[in-house]
Amino acid sequence: MRIDLFSDKINLKGHIRITDFDTKKIIVDTDNHIVISGRRWLMQRMFNMPITQDSNAHTWLPGWFGIGSGGASVDAPFIPIWPTDDDTSLFYPEEFSQEGAQYSSTNHLYKMVDSISFPNDLTAKLTMTLDYQDMVDKYINEAGMFVGEVLEYTNENFLMFSHVTFPTFPKSIYQKLTLEWFFMF
Repeated sequence: MRIDLFSDKINLKGHIRITDFDTKKIIVDTDNHIVISGRRWLMQRMFNMPITQDSNAHTWLPGWFGIGSGGASVDAPFIPIWPTDDDTSLFYPEEFSQEGAQYSSTNHLYKMVDSISFPNDLTAKLTMTLDYQDMVDKYINEAGMFVGEVLEYTNENFLMFSHVTFPTFPKSIYQKLTLEWFFMF
């Protein structure tokens, strides 16, 4: 089998659902994009070997996410800008609330996932929460899943795994959101 044919057979997909915690209304339900840095990390993790000798990213773990407001232009807020393979960060990351600092990294741009589960053998589900005090009065239209050097609140080293953009919606202080991020082989 030629290697190019083999690579076409392996498919890792991602899907994200954002739901209003109180009303259970689904706000976002769309596929996401696994970026090159995420695919590179997954390859290293799979073989437990760094691609380069000066990297220890193969030991990092998924468990962080970020939210942003750069996934659509101001003049076309309902038309998302498609993520590219080369994305390494959100287009315009927003800070999480200082009140939730125990859940955020030291720069408040990343938050730890709440839980990781396996709905079936080939699907992982990461669940996250945007609390009432997070992103108040922000217009949200992008999210990113990240791997980090450590799963500790003081972590400062992140690598983008996947990026998703969606039509813009406002986030108020009266709204708590649940994000469910699925990865399926």
